[in-house]
Amino acid sequence: MHNVTSVAAHPGGTNTNIADKWQVPGVLKKTLVPLLMPLGQSPDQGALPQLFASVDPMAKPGGYYGPNRFNEVMGYPKEAKIPMQARSQADQDRLWTLSEELTGFQYLS
Repeated sequence: MHNVTSVAAHPGGTNTNIADKWQVPGVLKKTLVPLLMPLGQSPDQGALPQLFASVDPMAKPGGYYGPNRFNEVMGYPKEAKIPMQARSQADQDRLWTLSEELTGFQYLS
């Protein structure tokens, strides 16, 4: 038996260079990025939910964490709302099967 815990987190709105990879027309990107940047938090602040999930003893197994303010866009870590798409049992089953196929490893078989 392995002692493995699964915990997830998201950074919220964090000012990084990820927008450089957006596949949108240049004019739209040049308009959106300057408008959105003031709404984001620093990368250090955005890393806090991941740090909380990975090292804080208060993080629950199976927990999901994100920022605590403005619809989980910024702030300190808190338990986050799991999106409806992630609660689909059919999607979970497909992801599990695909993960086993891609890794060549069957867990709990």
